[in-house]
Amino acid sequence: MKCIIILLLLFSSITSANNEKLRIIQLADNVYQHVSYKRVEPWGMVAASGLIVINGKNAHIIDTPWTQEETEALIKWIRSKGLIVKSSIITHFHEDASGGIPFLNKSKIKTYATLRTNNLLNSKHGERSSEEISRDTFELVKDTIEVFYPGAGHTEDNIVVWLPKRYILFGGCFVK
Repeated sequence: MKCIIILLLLFSSITSANNEKLRIIQLADNVYQHVSYKRVEPWGMVAASGLIVINGKNAHIIDTPWTQEETEALIKWIRSKGLIVKSSIITHFHEDASGGIPFLNKSKIKTYATLRTNNLLNSKHGERSSEEISRDTFELVKDTIEVFYPGAGHTEDNIVVWLPKRYILFGGCFVK
């Protein structure tokens, strides 16, 4: 079993689209991981990960890259695949999950965050999401993307995202 997982990780890194600031790695059919980097002292280069979930011709982003520029590059990559970017879910208020909100909002792409996250973004001078998740459970795409608030962890507002068709749970920084 470990060999299969290692081979899958090696294969997915070989088939990824890369540049200096943004990596895109296929994890499963219709699920990609995006990885961006930022120098954060005293830790140095810090990676941040999110997902791209494809449902038909629609793409949904789970967490944005660190910056608006990287988010724009991600959107260009998605559109180059002939897909329509429908929405983004922000799992918590930190920049490694929410840094691209201003670009997405300006591009009229729906951004979803909880009331807790929006209040924290507002207090930290960050731009709020365009849509608000008002319940502890939320289904963005029926039987495809589900959101759950498990309680405070990495931050007081962190949520997790479940992809039931792929048996993938995205915990983001909550896992840290």
